[in-house]
Amino acid sequence: MKDLVLLVADADMREAFNALLQREGSLGISRVSYDIFVHPRRDSGVMREGLLFLSELGFPHVYARAFLVLDAEWGGSPGASQIRHDLQTKIEQRCWTDRVKPIVIDPELEQWVWVPSPHVAQVLRWGSFREMRGYLERCGFWPAGQSKPLNPKEAFERTRRVPRSPALFKSLAQTVSLKHCNDPAFSEFVSTLRLWFGA
Repeated sequence: MKDLVLLVADADMREAFNALLQREGSLGISRVSYDIFVHPRRDSGVMREGLLFLSELGFPHVYARAFLVLDAEWGGSPGASQIRHDLQTKIEQRCWTDRVKPIVIDPELEQWVWVPSPHVAQVLRWGSFREMRGYLERCGFWPAGQSKPLNPKEAFERTRRVPRSPALFKSLAQTVSLKHCNDPAFSEFVSTLRLWFGA
């Protein structure tokens, strides 16, 4: 039996979570054996068919724990709170409450990018984080006093100076400090990992 399986919505998430799970020291967990799968119907598939997908993988006999990871913003989305409620209800119906955790990133994975780290600027090919943030402020994407851009995905697309690819998210997840990401979904992911696999 492996420790963990993650069902995610796209290849960007797959690469990001794969890189994160290899940073045991930063996460405060022991080494974990895991697999990551991408649902062919992306976010809506994870929400509507995620538990069935896990069952077909052999959960809970093949894996001890599971994460269902998806964005809150996509065409037809009922919104973050409703997604969490629906998934949690289905998890409880299967009596998997202590073994499966839904992680709903609100609005999207790019929300996790925006931490004040020189590595973010470096990966996106800017001279400094301050320079990059100043650009976004001048363009109206990042109001002064806010901890994140108004629209994290649009800000990401506006600032990146390299082609978008899953490898870009892998590079960010490998290098950016995890201490400064205060996003609720990220905090929930890390706290759950520590509960399940604390070093």
